[in-house]
Amino acid sequence: STVQLPIVGNMQSRQDAQAAANLALGQVLSSSEFIMKPHAVAASPLDIDVNGDNASDYRVTVTPTCAAVTPLRARDLDPGVSEDFQCMAGTAFGGASLCATSHWNLQAVAITAPGAAATGVTTEVNQGATVRIDIGESRTFC
Repeated sequence: STVQLPIVGNMQSRQDAQAAANLALGQVLSSSEFIMKPHAVAASPLDIDVNGDNASDYRVTVTPTCAAVTPLRARDLDPGVSEDFQCMAGTAFGGASLCATSHWNLQAVAITAPGAAATGVTTEVNQGATVRIDIGESRTFC
């Protein structure tokens, strides 16, 4: 029983760190700036409060890496969908689509925040994401 208590505490700290990493990933991915400036959005570590006491429990660093860009084929676009229609200029004559799908891996590393109770926990969470972008922008990000 004396041994089990530290094990339970370690598991709780690990789960809290994973929750902090997932919260940080959600904040980065939901930012409207992520599409235009993915590295700028993730440039600064995020301080995350997981227990609701208004104090940072974990500091999370998110690193986005563009793994690939896949141009959207004109035949896969639906002119009835506004997001697709914006990609269709020039496709009537067999031209390429103006859009692409960027494939991202976001790595979040959560560590105990400065000033928080030192747990020694470090957790890494990886999340894949795809974002539709202008084909010209793909050269900037990848």
